[in-house]
Amino acid sequence: MRMVTNMVTEDSQQPSGTYRFWTRVIPKMAKRLELGVELRLLVSPKSKHLYQDYGPDSSYITHPCSNERRNLRTLSERLYSPVRPPLRRVDVLSTTIAPLAAAGPGRDRLRDLGLQRAAQFTLGATDTSTLDVYRNAAECRENRRK
Repeated sequence: MRMVTNMVTEDSQQPSGTYRFWTRVIPKMAKRLELGVELRLLVSPKSKHLYQDYGPDSSYITHPCSNERRNLRTLSERLYSPVRPPLRRVDVLSTTIAPLAAAGPGRDRLRDLGLQRAAQFTLGATDTSTLDVYRNAAECRENRRK
């Protein structure tokens, strides 16, 4: 199973709190990878240096740019992301593309639900839950292929 986490939403010159979160969660996830599970990080050439040394089963898929050029990143994410991961035989893609739909009438409800969920956050539970979600998504995809 190949899992990809989208890291191109970061600005390599001004890393955010999200960056600090991922640099704590990714190493824990990488240590817990089971046999046959590979972790890929979707990074830009400028942001790749932010994510290093996560172990032998983690590597990179290069994206044209990250958030230091936000408009170009957003456009290329919509055009490039649907194509690149399938070419690398990715089973699960964790990305922020879906919140584009949150611009409509459900935006406030989605924000409130997100804040409620954030209040329940713990780092240990997050790395475990993230791996479980990836594993379940890959199993569902595998079952659809049969």
